[in-house]
Amino acid sequence: MGDFLIEGQYRYVQQPKGLGELFFDKCDEDSSKVAMVYHGVSFTYGDLKKTTEKLIQTFSDNGIHKGCHVGFCGPNSAGWAASFFALNHLGAVMILFNYKSVDKELVTTASSLKLTHLVKIDEEGEPHISSFPEGEIDKREHLPVLYFLTSGSSGTPKLIGATERQLIFSIDAIANMEKMRPGDSCCLVLPLNHIFGLGTLLPCLMVGVPLYIPASTRSKDVFSCLEGGRCTIINAVPTLMLALAHSEYLKDFDQSHLRTSTIGGASPSKAAMMDIFSALPGVSFLKLYGSSECAAVAHSMLDDSVPDILESVGKPLSDISIKIVDPESGQALEKGKPGEIYIKSDYLKYGDQSIVDGDSYFHTGDLGYLNQKGYLVYLSRKDEMINRAGEKVYPVEIRDALSALDGVEDAYVYGRNDYFLGDQIVALIEKGNQQLSEAEIKDRLREKLPSFKIPDRILFYEKFPLLPNGKLDKGKLLSLAEECIKNTENHPESR
Repeated sequence: MGDFLIEGQYRYVQQPKGLGELFFDKCDEDSSKVAMVYHGVSFTYGDLKKTTEKLIQTFSDNGIHKGCHVGFCGPNSAGWAASFFALNHLGAVMILFNYKSVDKELVTTASSLKLTHLVKIDEEGEPHISSFPEGEIDKREHLPVLYFLTSGSSGTPKLIGATERQLIFSIDAIANMEKMRPGDSCCLVLPLNHIFGLGTLLPCLMVGVPLYIPASTRSKDVFSCLEGGRCTIINAVPTLMLALAHSEYLKDFDQSHLRTSTIGGASPSKAAMMDIFSALPGVSFLKLYGSSECAAVAHSMLDDSVPDILESVGKPLSDISIKIVDPESGQALEKGKPGEIYIKSDYLKYGDQSIVDGDSYFHTGDLGYLNQKGYLVYLSRKDEMINRAGEKVYPVEIRDALSALDGVEDAYVYGRNDYFLGDQIVALIEKGNQQLSEAEIKDRLREKLPSFKIPDRILFYEKFPLLPNGKLDKGKLLSLAEECIKNTENHPESR
């Protein structure tokens, strides 16, 4: 097992109780305490319990019961949280959709799961229920509590199931990692249909950390929420934290109450992390590595050094076993040698069993290594590794070098099939304030990287496309890049 034991008092996963029981116990224990603040209105645990009990009856009257496949979406709200626990109490299998793109996502999942109902939460937190007579009831004995629809940032979205014990394990991981305690409050900015968003909501509710929901993800509204709730915690994707770091409202923000922030959902460059550190110097930042299949796998700790946080994603959790395997030979590798990250845990989610081997190790498709101190270093997706004329190139190394340049706001690097090289290196750059030419960028990279790691092509963009959850839309970005390259190849005089 992992050699890193979470220090903390929260071990809900060792209790025999389910998610709903834990929630209702907390509501009874802290009935008068504030659980969530939404649109300036405070909801106590007692309020949440009453709303949840009312929704249990409403959903039951609409035919929702154990095994029903219920599509579920809506903006962050107390109504979303109450609906979640009501559906969980009834034994429904929830499929979490992004409310901004639910129609498209319904089409994506139609061939996999036939919904019996769709519950949409409106801006006021009220549910609207649709029924589908052709839907199917899941009669399996051991049902997942819900399905996440992966963001599709690296390909076609897919459904990943989660069991109750896996969600409770995530509560332990986040609560102990951030050392949640009385007096804390959290700015809930992540969408709740995302594993990281739900993974923030649940530990806060179970531990008793009030959740403040901003009016939007715009920097002005997030800063207003942080100050209004005197929030001590904010968890976010790198894009949002960078937006805060570069916001015009930062100079007027009182940082004294904000103590920690976990950054996850995407891998930030070292330059991006340093910008965030510099903008919020009083905040302890943590990095979280996980997947939809496995939830939390490794994370940094509050007392980790800056170099350890920049270089790695932390140490494996005590309930997680990790080994690094040579993708070609299948042999386990020693510390310091890169290979595919294999994960073994009692809390693996339902998913594609073809990528779980006979020893119950999940093949993540991620490349990385364990360093001599036991920290996990993430390099790239296995299918993103570039083989240029026989030389193995990890995109993250070039991306970090590019992102450190003054004229580069962000960068994405990938390999493109080439007749002579096997793969050519393509760098996509989101431009910063200082304008750099392709030749200038290559000259500066030669000071840091060997010649075979210098990009063969460099394309410039004003802004990278993003998904609704704030992560990079890799599919769209690559499509734009390929269209541009093909147009150039078709018109050689424009090179």
